Amino acid sequence: MKQRIKELAERYETTLPELTVGVSEREKKVNAHLKKMGFIRK
Repeated sequence: MKQRIKELAERYETTLPELTVGVSEREKKVNAHLKKMGFIRK
């Protein structure tokens, strides 16, 4: 049980705002790559 609590604590230690920023940064990188490849024409 102690190990399970530790696993859950580690899994949820990153807050939603932190995750949102990370997703936004990755989205920008992916969109830049897609634009270079010609899939996005913005």
